[in-house]
Amino acid sequence: MPVSVASVVALLAFAAPAFAMPPEVTLTSPSGRQGVNPPAFAGTAGTMEWESREIAVDIWAGDHVGEKPLQVGNAVLDRETGAFSGTVPEALPDGTYTARARQRNSEQETGYSAALVFQIGGPPADPTPTASPTPMPEASPAPIAVVATPTPTVLPTVIYVCASRRDFTKHVFRPAGTKLVVAATLNGRPLRSTIGRKEIRIRVDLRGELKDTYTLRVAITRTRPDGKRIRTVAVEQIDYHTCIPTKKPD
Repeated sequence: MPVSVASVVALLAFAAPAFAMPPEVTLTSPSGRQGVNPPAFAGTAGTMEWESREIAVDIWAGDHVGEKPLQVGNAVLDRETGAFSGTVPEALPDGTYTARARQRNSEQETGYSAALVFQIGGPPADPTPTASPTPMPEASPAPIAVVATPTPTVLPTVIYVCASRRDFTKHVFRPAGTKLVVAATLNGRPLRSTIGRKEIRIRVDLRGELKDTYTLRVAITRTRPDGKRIRTVAVEQIDYHTCIPTKKPD
């Protein structure tokens, strides 16, 4: 049965391109000290048809991303505005927490937002000052010998560095005659990449780098045989929090 051009266009509108990158996700709240518990969250995410409308926000205890989240909040994306919002399912005990949003696409690739740190509960209240009693006259005490205060020993500062290395692999569809150009950077610094027939491999080596949050940006330019260029850009947040001291204090 012949298929019309309009039908083919409609089908392609709902199909992810073979070189689609993970969705770009931004989380704008919660951040800082929260006045409402459970806290609300909000942000923006990808609006393409092959990107899921279901958004998950993972909550970890502490000031960094862990392995298993304490709670997971869910929201539905508004495709017209790209915005999502919701509330954490249950109230959290007082303390510090980290939140990060994620979104998947039809290729089962996941895009992550940058992590946000927030607090539940107010700071400790200042103690009420106690009125000073009226001083009574006393006899002058005998002089006390002054003893020199020993100088405290200062321990050397331990600089923590990351000892992590990771290969990022992206599977791509590369027909005959198609050229690929990859530009990858980590916090603005260029990275080396390897382009194969079916995949792109980018090595991120943070051994010897300071403990920090790193942003990986990958731009892929695909030139078809007819000369047409298609460019996609993906940004991913990398959290390396498993660090070891360079040396032990003497």
